[in-house]
Amino acid sequence: MTDASPPPDTGHDTSKAHSARAEASRLARQQREAQALRDNLRRRKQQMRARATPDTTPPSDGTPRT
Repeated sequence: MTDASPPPDTGHDTSKAHSARAEASRLARQQREAQALRDNLRRRKQQMRARATPDTTPPSDGTPRT
């Protein structure tokens, strides 16, 4: 046996790290998209409720609402 140096690093560890970072990035993006969808749905529901609620305030010019 000789005192040879270990084989060169083939980059497998860095590709695993890259893969883990890519997966974390995908997960973060999915979470942001899911939150945006929930926010949009909540906003649309609020708008629908606002439209469905009859306006009982008298108009500023005194004419009756129809």
